[in-house]
Amino acid sequence: MTDNQNRILKLVMVGILMVSMFVVAREGAAYVDSMQVKNERNICVVIDAGHGGGKLW
Repeated sequence: MTDNQNRILKLVMVGILMVSMFVVAREGAAYVDSMQVKNERNICVVIDAGHGGGKLW
């Protein structure tokens, strides 16, 4: 391949990579957003065992 063909191939590959990253990020954000809406009414209870902060010796 010539230098021009290599340069064009690299630009096409970078373009495809950028477009795919954009699409995946957008779809991932939409998925996370839909999961937050679905889980909005769930209640999370955290129970602390109380083992931190005391001297052990």
